[in-house]
Amino acid sequence: MANQRSKNKKVISVPLSKELLERIEKEAARKGKNRVDLINEVLKAALGLILLAFLAFHVTRSPKRWNAEALAATGKAAVQKIQLALK
Repeated sequence: MANQRSKNKKVISVPLSKELLERIEKEAARKGKNRVDLINEVLKAALGLILLAFLAFHVTRSPKRWNAEALAATGKAAVQKIQLALK
């Protein structure tokens, strides 16, 4: 049976050093996962941390001007930058 992917997933190609690929494969084996699942897990966690970092930066750099609208705008901009970086 052919490998079937979900319609909401895309395949990308990313060049990795041999050393990094070996580290990914070792970590995946240690966690009992395949390398694709491990990479997806790490990317999802990293995106959340990046978004939190952008939001924290906004709150700490201008606490007097902070409001919900400004925070939402910063969050939206962070998500857009992350999405562009992943394209």
